[in-house]
Amino acid sequence: MKLKEYLIKNNLTELNFAEILGCKQPTISRYVNDKRFPKQTMMKKIEDQTEGLVTYRDFIGAVYGKKSEN
Repeated sequence: MKLKEYLIKNNLTELNFAEILGCKQPTISRYVNDKRFPKQTMMKKIEDQTEGLVTYRDFIGAVYGKKSEN
């Protein structure tokens, strides 16, 4: 499940989720908008908080599968 889908399904804002994880809202926005891949420690927090519904696999294609924009 994509992080954006999880937030919508659970009626959470990026700010709410950021506060839960102990980070800032722009960080969550970058994850939601496929601008950044979470580091290992943050990915663990996301997986734990979402009870395994959002995993690193949900980020891989979006971040690494993108073609560069020139």
